[in-house]
Formats: sequence, structure tokens, C-alpha cells
Amino acid sequence: MKTTYYYNFNFLKIIFTIIVILYHFIRQLGFWCEGGYAIELFFLISGFLCATTFNKKLNIIDFAKKKIISFMPFLIIAILTLIPFKNYSAKTILNNIFLTPIWHHDLFVNIAWYINVWFWLSLCLFSLMKTLKKEQINLIVGISCFISLCYMLTYNRWLTWEKINFLNAGYFRGILSMGVGYLLFNMLPPSNFNITCCKIKNLLINKLFYTGYECFFLGYTVCCMFFKDLYISPLFVFIPSTILFYLFIQKKGYLSQATNHPFFLKLGKFILPIYVLQQTPLALFSHTLTNYKDTLITYSYITIPTVVFIVIAWGIANYYLVQTISKFFLYLQKKHLNKEQNQ
Repeated sequence: MKTTYYYNFNFLKIIFTIIVILYHFIRQLGFWCEGGYAIELFFLISGFLCATTFNKKLNIIDFAKKKIISFMPFLIIAILTLIPFKNYSAKTILNNIFLTPIWHHDLFVNIAWYINVWFWLSLCLFSLMKTLKKEQINLIVGISCFISLCYMLTYNRWLTWEKINFLNAGYFRGILSMGVGYLLFNMLPPSNFNITCCKIKNLLINKLFYTGYECFFLGYTVCCMFFKDLYISPLFVFIPSTILFYLFIQKKGYLSQATNHPFFLKLGKFILPIYVLQQTPLALFSHTLTNYKDTLITYSYITIPTVVFIVIAWGIANYYLVQTISKFFLYLQKKHLNKEQNQ
């Protein structure tokens, strides 16, 4: 069976990670932005990859360990480096470390709400795939998506954080987006979908059609989050994001094909540390804002790219720090084992 690679997902994640960074910063300058909806794409990708990478031989404990190891070192660094900038309590820090499924304001590293939601929903989805048949899972996921969408639209709680037992809007967003990502794999295989609605024999024209769709939905989704005149509601960001994601699954346009390169796999390893660790440099700039806000706004064309660059550099630097420490401990472990064998 031929293995399908989706390196182009990392291209989308890079774009939308930068949007999230901009969202958290430029709102402090007083600019309008709804870049928080970029998180939906991360959930879509997670739900899809849960289905495509599922390994029945893997038990749930090992699955959870694998997930925790991927982000916990960065989360601990974020907590330690944020302490000088924020009021903290043992409760909020422990909520982060133990991934307590509670609302946003009870977390010390606020942006890590996505990590909590992603971890627990991934665990639930993995458990379902381990124990139930495909048809049963599709039904459960479909109903959950429908209920989540109805709740958020009815009560207009897409980005609010009212406490509902241990759930909040973040979990409903995760259930909807991860569920749709999962269902895209299981119910709409790429081979059965033709966005041009007709058979085009000319492969070049067909590819241009798909490239046009990819560019349009990428541009429209991004513009909706930055231009108030284009923004209608969160649903009209989520829908084009989903279409864009499915176009990248198909890989029939030049954009999705050009970005489906191992180079983006190499860049992809930096996305999680950049996302998790962004709050520290942003907190530093928040303190700067109190004294130099007018200057930073006046020179925003310099300020904004500089902040994005620093956040990215901070994430990359900490990625290599964690890798170096991991290699050192592995070396010590190997050395200890060799010493025991020699004795």
C-alpha cells in the first residue's frame, strides 16, 4: 500500500501560527483582528491525522505518553519564563502541567488551552477508534459535531469562556473541528470528490482550477481574520478554512503540490514550540507597551514584523535547547547501561 504524505499541512500550520501570533499582539496595539479562529485549522488537521496515523497495536497509555512528550518540555519552559511577567498561583500552574480540562482563565499559560483541548480530544478519539467500529465512530463524531455547532451558534459562544461544568467554548470548538477533520478522511475520500463539478480532460486547466480555488480560499480565510469589512461570523471563517484544508488533502493544485515537500516537514517541527512559547516574548512586549504604545503604533510596520520574528526565533531556539538536553540525557543513560554491562 502506497504511503500518502501530507507535508503541505505544515505550510498551512506555519501560516496560521503566524496569524495567531499577530492576533495576540496587534490587538494590544488597538488593531482589529479575529486571528483566534486560526486554531480551527489546527484542530481540523489533528482530527484528520488521528484517523490517518491510527495504529491499533498502540495502547492508550503509550499514545498519551507520546503526545505529552511532544509538548510538555515547551510548556514547562513557557511556565518558568512567564513567572516574572504574570501573577501566578500554584493552582493555575498545576492546571497547565496536569492538563486539567477546565476553562481558559484558570490556566497560567492561557494560550495552552488549545493543548489541553487537543490532548483530551485526541485521547477520546483514539479510544473510540480502539474500541468501536468505523460506522459507530462516524455516528458518534457526527452527532457531537452537530451538537457543538448548534451550541456555539445558538448562544454565540464561539470565543467566550463561560464555565459549563468542566467544559467551555474551547472544547466545543475542538469537538467540531477535530470531528470534521476525522470525518473528512472517513466519509469523503479525495478520489470521490471533484470540485470542478465536471470532467476536464486537459490536466493543465484542471490544475489551474484547483490552484485558483486554493489561492482564493487561503486569501479569503486570512483576509476575513484581518479585515472587519469581510468578517461576517466565526462560521464564515470555519467553512472556508475547511474547504482550504480539504483542497490541500487532495493536492491537485500547484500550491498544495509545491508545498507538499519534505522541506516543510523540517519546518513543521518548530510549529509547536513557537505556538506554546509565544506568550513569553509577547508578555515582554506588553510591558513595553505601557510606556511606548504611541511610538510602537506609529512604527507598527516595523514593530509587528519584529515581534513576529522574535517570537519565531524564541520558539526555534527553545526547540534546539530541548533537543540538546534530550540528547545529553540519552547519552548519560547509554553510558550508564554500558558501564553496567561491562561490570
